[in-house]
Amino acid sequence: MTEAQRIKKYKKRLENMRAEYRKQEKHWKDLAAYFMPVSYLRKALFGRPQTDSKDNPYIYDLTGRVSLRVFSSGLHGGLTSPSRPWFGLGLTDEAWRDDTEVEQWLNDTQNRISGELHRSNFYDQIHLLYSELGCFGVGVMMLEEDEDATIRFETLNAGEYYLSAGVKGRVDTLYRIYNLNARQMMDRWAREVPEFVKRDYESDKQALEYEVLHVIEPRRQYDPMRKDGANRPWRSLFILLKGGHEMILEESGYYEQPFIAARWEASYNEIYGSGPASDVLSTVKSAQQLRKDSLIGVQMELNPPVLASADLGNPFNSINLEPGGITYVANTGSQPSIIPAYQVRHNLAAAGEALETLRNDVRDGLYYNLFLLLSGTDKTMTATEVAERNAEKLLQLGPALERMRSELFMPMINRVFNAMFREGKIASPPESLQGQDLKVEFISMLALAQKAAGLAGIDRLTQYTLALAQVFPQEVMDVFDVYQAVSEAEKLNGVNPGIIRSADEVEAIRQAREQQQQQMMAQQQAMAAGQMAMEGMSKGAGAMKDAAAAGLPIAEMMSRGQMQ
Repeated sequence: MTEAQRIKKYKKRLENMRAEYRKQEKHWKDLAAYFMPVSYLRKALFGRPQTDSKDNPYIYDLTGRVSLRVFSSGLHGGLTSPSRPWFGLGLTDEAWRDDTEVEQWLNDTQNRISGELHRSNFYDQIHLLYSELGCFGVGVMMLEEDEDATIRFETLNAGEYYLSAGVKGRVDTLYRIYNLNARQMMDRWAREVPEFVKRDYESDKQALEYEVLHVIEPRRQYDPMRKDGANRPWRSLFILLKGGHEMILEESGYYEQPFIAARWEASYNEIYGSGPASDVLSTVKSAQQLRKDSLIGVQMELNPPVLASADLGNPFNSINLEPGGITYVANTGSQPSIIPAYQVRHNLAAAGEALETLRNDVRDGLYYNLFLLLSGTDKTMTATEVAERNAEKLLQLGPALERMRSELFMPMINRVFNAMFREGKIASPPESLQGQDLKVEFISMLALAQKAAGLAGIDRLTQYTLALAQVFPQEVMDVFDVYQAVSEAEKLNGVNPGIIRSADEVEAIRQAREQQQQQMMAQQQAMAAGQMAMEGMSKGAGAMKDAAAAGLPIAEMMSRGQMQ
């Protein structure tokens, strides 16, 4: 297949993906207008900037925008807080907890990955992704290997990418169109760019931009034994889109999927999904209209439109019923007059109550109270307390958080781990790990709050067991496995597994304790026997003394059985 034929094939795929995207483009524009900040709207999204003004013409009430900010901040603090561990590494086989060497390697690897994330721009970009996720229902982030950092993260904005999903419903293809100027083109592809780009770069046209298509998709056929980019599982293709000068600038590949496409909620055959902002969009629009009408009502009361005699002004002026507007009418009295056009009696209290109801509906839809609690000033609150106060909301969040686990965090940590391992930033694993699959365990505040229900069950069982043990101590302790209860509590609390001793260590401690108890019992028995012997000798000595006092010979005493 020639280069021209290949470019035509990819452009055809691009058009098919664009057709799927256009199904929700109008909806996304509405979401962006009512929930996203003005700086977002000024970007060239959806094919053109949404507004050139510094003010958002749609916003009279800030509830939608503020609620989305709390939503993204709450997810940031509740799922990926940079101030506390939010993930750990384990194995699918739980026997690893009894292997000290494996445990140390897992802890060391987790610390190295956490350190790499802190050194990168991950925490800046994941916060932006949460905003995209809450507003549009999908968040896309690029994970590019970088010379200066292991991984460079970049959250893409809605409207600049197109997605496609495989047969299993997972998004595995991304086509992205963006503009690069002549200088950027030369920095990236100095040898590959056509001559007209070089001329623009050398002249005063460096700012002239060119449209570039980046294709990322699974590579169906490749040779895994070869190390070049064209034989990696994921294809990367850059195509210059310029009529009459279309060409492939670069073809390479990735070892892992280099982007994340996390969806808040999606059916099996739905590509882009939907988010909580979609659920409350109509409510936000109603709040905006009610707020606008209320402001107009206040203005009408404070500065009502008036009717003035034609003698005072232009009799041909049109009707003006805006606040402060003047409409000239024929003079019906002897003197020119000015009177209100009509009396406005705006019920501010009723309007305020209705507006607050709408605001609360918006806040509930974006989990405002839950996330405000997580991102608030009370840092001493435990996951159990969060769960107790927000059990219903945590239940509603469950499916979305599970989807984020599989579509966002698992592939992200896998990508970072493999990139670090290729650069030698991960220590070689123990031989006992050969053939084992790593498992990511999430220990963020939200993850622990969801697990708190299981921890509460253990706590209730423990309390019941302690009460029952007052009556049947031996029978209860024969049934209740303290070691298993503590191990389960450790996993649900997300603490360092090193705090809990392994089963072998516990067994060794038990055996040492039993041996010590046996030795103490033997010593006590020996002491008791010695005491009895001493008492016997004391009795014998007393009997001999009494016999001597009575004048009986010892032989006679023995024959009488008085000495044993």
